[in-house]
Amino acid sequence: MLSTAIFLFNSSSSGGGVYTIDAFFSPSAMAKYLRIGDTLEDSVGNRYKVTTWTGYSSDNSDGNTVTTTYIDTDTLPIDSTAIYDGFAYTPDQLDIQPRVHTDGSISSASVFAGKDFEYTITGGWASSAEANKAVAGDYVIDKTGKAYRITFIDGGSRFSVPFRVTEQEAEGAIPPDGSATLYSPTRNIDLFQGTWINTLAETSIRNRDSFLLDEVTDFLEPYTNVEGSTIERAQIVFESSTGDVELARADDAIKPGTTVGIVYDRNIANAAAGNVLVKTGFKMNGFSGLSTGEPVYVSRTVAGSVQQNTSGFIAGEHIYYLGRALSSTELLYDPRYGVEY
Repeated sequence: MLSTAIFLFNSSSSGGGVYTIDAFFSPSAMAKYLRIGDTLEDSVGNRYKVTTWTGYSSDNSDGNTVTTTYIDTDTLPIDSTAIYDGFAYTPDQLDIQPRVHTDGSISSASVFAGKDFEYTITGGWASSAEANKAVAGDYVIDKTGKAYRITFIDGGSRFSVPFRVTEQEAEGAIPPDGSATLYSPTRNIDLFQGTWINTLAETSIRNRDSFLLDEVTDFLEPYTNVEGSTIERAQIVFESSTGDVELARADDAIKPGTTVGIVYDRNIANAAAGNVLVKTGFKMNGFSGLSTGEPVYVSRTVAGSVQQNTSGFIAGEHIYYLGRALSSTELLYDPRYGVEY
């Protein structure tokens, strides 16, 4: 498989150099490409050869228990801490394909009302197929090499209407008109995966990937609470049309492209600002009654809450997957949108 970032969890020894690992993939869709003989590598470089997984010979699935044997050192794999800090790959297979990469241009940009360092952009991309894979959290690089993280894309019209970004370096620089690149930074190595990237931003992107992925506070975004009452820590919120947050419920307000997050470190009083976890790959605690190992979804009925199954949803309704429970109080945040069929 192509080199893919993984989160290692519940690593244990079976004796004789055999170890089991619960492996979460980023993106999770890559889990099915795991094959016997592939390599799992932890955050300190310990390597393990895949021998089987739960459910073999069916395709592996995200969060599955994988059985391995050590390659270099007979030592227990190091569980991941906050981010997808391990790798899964087929030895000697070159990873050259980015998840999203297309060149294009910015035709206009303006400050988004009431938000510092957040901008509304109108633009277009050479490959609509590539652009349609982009999600909130991916990046736009302008003609000067500056990075802007996408915070909102219209779920229906996509890039045919304006979208919103935040400036990573917070210098107050409105994105200039001209050529640009749309891309998703690598999760597994500190450089851009594409071999065809234009000279416009090659050096900037190689350096910037490291900055974007290593920046400690990059997983949080400041938002203002417009719910009308206090939003508590660990409650689920979504970005409204005003660019602020309200309590989230799996209804028509949450559509493809909507930013959904978790109130991170403290309660947010009404009309006050606070930190919201928006970036995949981080642990979040403060929940109760979760079933370990099971998926977690935005609640269909109770705003700000979660549920662990899709019962009650009917065909056509929005489903927002938040991640998987690591314990009764903690989940691994890996959000994605879906529809009940």
